[in-house]
Amino acid sequence: GLARFDTAFMGHLRFLIGNVCRTMFHNLTGGAFGKAPRGVPPQVAKYYRSLWCASVNFATLSDITTVTMGPSLKKRQKLGGRLSDALSELFLMSAVLKRYEDDGFPPADAPIVELSMRNSLFRFQDALAGAIRNYPIASMRLPLNLLIFPVGGHRKPASDELGHTVAELVQKPGGTLDRLSRYIYISNDPEDITGRLEVAFKKAVEVEPAQKKLDLAIRQGKVKRVLGTDWVGEAEQQGILTTEEAVDVRESERLAERALQVDHFDPKDILRK
Repeated sequence: GLARFDTAFMGHLRFLIGNVCRTMFHNLTGGAFGKAPRGVPPQVAKYYRSLWCASVNFATLSDITTVTMGPSLKKRQKLGGRLSDALSELFLMSAVLKRYEDDGFPPADAPIVELSMRNSLFRFQDALAGAIRNYPIASMRLPLNLLIFPVGGHRKPASDELGHTVAELVQKPGGTLDRLSRYIYISNDPEDITGRLEVAFKKAVEVEPAQKKLDLAIRQGKVKRVLGTDWVGEAEQQGILTTEEAVDVRESERLAERALQVDHFDPKDILRK
């Protein structure tokens, strides 16, 4: 039994030392030598390498924490929580890349992948940094920080500009939206709860050119959008919108309002009897 324990212990020790060396190497080289599948686009390969580097960092910090904390780790709930947050981000990044790979790396979906990966890598970095900053053994904080972040935490969340790009991308019918909504129940019945949203969405996309003309006229002061007035009719009278466009815009606004409505109950119906 002792011989088997020694074998297992030495094996784990070799694994830990190997992880420490890999962590130091990959962090000093910025993950440039991380693994990525063959044939993936260059702009995606960098995220595979970043995921590889993040996994090595997590494995090393987890091993060191297990060795130094031992059974007391169960009581260190915040430390365990931060490590769990980091592990969750690894799962999310793996899922994003796997889905993108299964879809054949469509270029149109690249902004979504970039946004997801950049935000996850930032949250992963934040979780590890928090764990090290609050490490129970104060004397190990500096060595761990130098090991995991030798050049500092350089990850930044996705920019607002990228967020706007993704928001516009998922608001347009097409291949990207179809892939994102795959296997999701979608109804086109205007009497169905989800159908109301779908019908209103499609109508809003249909009347977008007319809506832009109306919005421009409102900004220029040609049409006043004031509660209780018929601004669509005013735009039609001025020739800003055609009769058909005015009908479509009114229909779009009606569908949108209906989609936003919540269930209404008479107070008497919900009073406790």
